[in-house]
Amino acid sequence: MIPTLALANGVNAQLITNVINEYDQGYHLAFTAANSLARRWIADRQDAPVIEALAPTLRWALWSMGATGAPQDGPAVTDAPRIARALGDRAMAFWLRLVAQNGLALFEVASDQPTIVWKEHDQKRALALAKASLQDGDAATISDHQAVALGLWHCCRMFADECFYGTNQRLLFPLRALQMMTGIPAIPDQHVRKGLTSAGASGFTALEMTHHYQPSFTDSFGLLYQCAQFAAAPGWKVVAEGVDRSKFPGLRAHPARVLEILLGTQGRKERKLVEFQGWRDQWQVGFLGFAKVTYREG
Repeated sequence: MIPTLALANGVNAQLITNVINEYDQGYHLAFTAANSLARRWIADRQDAPVIEALAPTLRWALWSMGATGAPQDGPAVTDAPRIARALGDRAMAFWLRLVAQNGLALFEVASDQPTIVWKEHDQKRALALAKASLQDGDAATISDHQAVALGLWHCCRMFADECFYGTNQRLLFPLRALQMMTGIPAIPDQHVRKGLTSAGASGFTALEMTHHYQPSFTDSFGLLYQCAQFAAAPGWKVVAEGVDRSKFPGLRAHPARVLEILLGTQGRKERKLVEFQGWRDQWQVGFLGFAKVTYREG
């Protein structure tokens, strides 16, 4: 059984409201602006005015989140026309639609063996696109998990190649773009990883990206399933009530983003908000297979 995240003792709706209100409002505004336009684009990719509005908005949102070119922050975001060109990639449009339209429902959490839940025609196209990106010898045994991983990797490569410049090719900012487009956090940053560690898990490491390295997305896959489990748990009602009372009630539609905020706050301020429950083994499913992750009880 994969350990699940639950609210820590003493966490109530008012505390959740305070956490949301105290979080960096610039991040809230950047996410909301980019995601609202992205959802319009995902609904109708042929709407040129939406792309014209989305590209500069996404550029501003990424810049607001630190993609300014400073060495300690990551790569600098490029101009809006190059971002628009990336959004015109047909394969990336498919993957963004798949994740954005299905949300956390794409990840089945009712069993001990997490699975991808999708429509048959989406599965066929996903497997075809993923196989086309592999060497012939690797394509025969591709799984649904691998297909999603390769799809997200394709989006990351497009964002990295078209939307950023500079020598720093960290994975964080291309995945930030993916998050703002879909509402799904695809990788934990340093604060979220620290929050996960204080919640009772270790083994979440930073993933670096270069042109010759394809990450396993182990961190990402684990986080996506934790988000799906958390949103389906009874504690989500308390969280949703707190979000409704906050200055940003629209976040209720993005439970994965809310959980990321809670974990990030826990990592930065060492305030216990969530914790792992349901210990049974030491394995966590990764995008490209199974990965050993050490959990500690208590």
